[in-house]
Amino acid sequence: MQKVKHELFKRHGIEIDKLKSFGPRAKNGIVNEGTNKIINGRDYHLHDAILLKFCVARFWDFEKIIPDIIYHLEWRQTNIPIPYLND
Repeated sequence: MQKVKHELFKRHGIEIDKLKSFGPRAKNGIVNEGTNKIINGRDYHLHDAILLKFCVARFWDFEKIIPDIIYHLEWRQTNIPIPYLND
């Protein structure tokens, strides 16, 4: 897990062990990969177990793991917590 965290920091400047506030959200709640700036850190629901799932799913291939985690982080900061529905 340390290697995943190191690669995230080295490639994208994201310290996954540091807690962050939520946001910024996409106005329509739709995430287009690579279009949302990821705020450094992680939300409090993202644990090592979730990162481990990415590693296992991608057979420990960091060239595939890191982009998947980046897209996941974009999605999380756009959609979690779930915004209230309004008019």
